[in-house]
Amino acid sequence: MNDSELGTERIKERIQAEARPLQANPPLEKPDMGMSSETQQSCGDLETKETHHESVNLKDLLLYQDEAFIRNAYRTLLKREPDPDSLRGWLENLRSGQINRIVILGEISRSEEGRKRNIAVNGLWIRYWINKVYKIPVAGYLIRVLMAILNLPEIIRNMGAYQMSTDARLEDLWTVIIGKADAKTVVALAATAQAAAQDVSKQISDHRLNLLDQQRHIFHLLDEVRRRFPESNAYEQFKHLRKEEDHLFDVMQGAFEDRCRGTREDIKESLRVFLPYIKQANTGERSSLIVDIGCGSGEWLELLKEEGYAAKGVEINGMMAERCRERNLDVEEDDAIEYLRSLKAGSIGVITAFQLIEYLPLKYLISFFDEALRVLKPKGMMICEISGPENLIVGTCTFHSDPTHRFLLLPESLNFMARQRGFVNTNILRLHNYSDFNPVNKATANDFKNKRFYSETDFALIGYKS
Repeated sequence: MNDSELGTERIKERIQAEARPLQANPPLEKPDMGMSSETQQSCGDLETKETHHESVNLKDLLLYQDEAFIRNAYRTLLKREPDPDSLRGWLENLRSGQINRIVILGEISRSEEGRKRNIAVNGLWIRYWINKVYKIPVAGYLIRVLMAILNLPEIIRNMGAYQMSTDARLEDLWTVIIGKADAKTVVALAATAQAAAQDVSKQISDHRLNLLDQQRHIFHLLDEVRRRFPESNAYEQFKHLRKEEDHLFDVMQGAFEDRCRGTREDIKESLRVFLPYIKQANTGERSSLIVDIGCGSGEWLELLKEEGYAAKGVEINGMMAERCRERNLDVEEDDAIEYLRSLKAGSIGVITAFQLIEYLPLKYLISFFDEALRVLKPKGMMICEISGPENLIVGTCTFHSDPTHRFLLLPESLNFMARQRGFVNTNILRLHNYSDFNPVNKATANDFKNKRFYSETDFALIGYKS
């Protein structure tokens, strides 16, 4: 049972308590959490009987939090309830952050009583000894900070999943309630559910604030490292740490794009306009690969895969790259220029870059054009889509909603740059007319409004290697 399920179970228990005096219906059945019977037996909730397995999986023990975690650890590893003093001591240390759940499991297993019970915890000991290494002066601290940086995106992502899972389960629970309860009961239960949901939301908010505070401390540490080791050989040890610093906002950027770009299906549908160009280029085989630079969540790659083309993505945002791989898309986490420089000249059929140029400094953009031209095969094609500043709503408003955008380029400017760097037969394709997505009465609009407010919100540069 994960964090969201625990929160939902507490909500459910409170709802059932309110419902019993109001209706004769029996309490709602406990939902199946997707555990195997063995997992449920070895990691039961607070009312579960003692387990009798000689080995358990670490991930099953970590499904619990706070007091429920400690009680279940004692029942599983020691076959008994924790005594009050031990329970109070573990909880104080756990809640204060002095120790974590891995250390608690290790200490219980290594205790005299734990050794007598000899219950094996699969996957525990490597993580336990890593936590012990953290106690080493100086080196342990630096290792702990590095691990915090590496794990921070996953922690924040898990918090988002926690919130979404809680919302989904509340929706499911509400559907069951509506189907079983009368109007009076529904009103009473709604108040209880709302209060409980607010409690869960507050917990999530508190966790996010704690994570952001950790992130702030990490930035301070990195600044201190730079001051102490500005150009010395010792600073070489922190190169990986500096690289990870660039990824601290990966989760925030991913969440921002999820919120602002529209649904996955809408994005794929808007990209279909480029499929005829891909077909005309006679590419998309392993010997003439399509490479999507800055592939994001992989909508274009997924569309190409559905159409039978061979394509590869490159994405510097580690969280987004992982999302793509979860969808079985071929994506490499790398910097665009570094990746292109690693390729042989004349080895790629098509290079695409959607909504990428807005993020690039000018010198980087020029390097991108140069490397793209080098790796393309003769007659190879490049497609770059960018927000359209000719539409004043985009140029003065929506473009600036993303704080990581650097600048906008007019179609003529981008076209000039591509031709100046060696691309030929370039043309501009204007896309996504504002009036197609928003109600507009063009009959009452003049030419200026039609051209500057209701015109296309994006454009694409299409160019070729000679």
